[in-house]
Amino acid sequence: MALLRILQPAVTIIIDPIIKQHIEAAEAAIETDQFESAVRLCRNAFEEAVFKYRKRSSLALTEVPARVELARIAPETERCISLFSQELDALRMKIDANRLQRFKEITKHLPSKPNEEPYGYAVLQRPWKKTDASYCYGFVAENVLRWQDAEFEPLYDLSSSDSYHHEESIDQIKLSHEESGCLYYREHDHRIHLIYTSRETRDQLQALVPGKVYRWFSQSYKNGALTSEIIYQVRLRFVKSELITHDPVRWRVFIDISQEPLTWYRRDFEDGQVTSETPSLQNCTADDLIELYPVDADAANRVIAVRDQHGLLNIELLRQIDGLTKEQLRWIESFTRG
Repeated sequence: MALLRILQPAVTIIIDPIIKQHIEAAEAAIETDQFESAVRLCRNAFEEAVFKYRKRSSLALTEVPARVELARIAPETERCISLFSQELDALRMKIDANRLQRFKEITKHLPSKPNEEPYGYAVLQRPWKKTDASYCYGFVAENVLRWQDAEFEPLYDLSSSDSYHHEESIDQIKLSHEESGCLYYREHDHRIHLIYTSRETRDQLQALVPGKVYRWFSQSYKNGALTSEIIYQVRLRFVKSELITHDPVRWRVFIDISQEPLTWYRRDFEDGQVTSETPSLQNCTADDLIELYPVDADAANRVIAVRDQHGLLNIELLRQIDGLTKEQLRWIESFTRG
């Protein structure tokens, strides 16, 4: 208990409120001989601290596209890459490997729900001891304090006097933006969304059917006023989720989608009034098409000529137009509507 007495005063200076709450609760649990509860609280504090570090990790961010592709065809390889990435970040965080392994050996015995821990948990073959809780407390508190002390001040202030807000949904399932995720552009029509969300939203997303087409809807606000909204159809390629933190419950979800051609519809607003909207191929002008980089006047006139000839332009006719480059065709398919 000597380490506990030494660390207790230092723990009061922990800045993050969630981590601090867990560690202080673990202290109280140890003092009242609730050792399993103390270990659980230490686990929760450690998960929160690692999560907030890895959100900024270039390694954790750049692994996502590779993991999504592998998860579809080679899940065991994907699992290996995920563990390798975590181990490398642990080295960068200067976590002692032996002490981390001991911490994991203890916490893997915490009872859990099957839908939270896909690999289950180990049944502890003895009662929980004070040494279990004290070890976890010391390991977590020391690392959290060290990481906090090593933090740098931001190079500059990115705050703005304006407030911006963005809302997105797929099949009317609202995607949380309370935690910053990431968006990966693979090609013009292929994107991977990384979000952090609740258990309820995770379950809804996991119920979506790969290969099926869904409606994607997004709205952007500035200072509470709607500035734009975008609607298009997407084909779901893959959804993968994993529990990142137990308290608060936080799921990381990868949503792999491809945009369906000629379904893009955007409207821009000012003072509640529509100021511009995506042109339809059935009534747009050549000038409308020229606004789409890299469509030039020649390409735009070719599209209009084919539409005038047939009276209606669909995706098959569009792809048969001579003289359009692949890049021009992709832009027309991605940023117009039929």
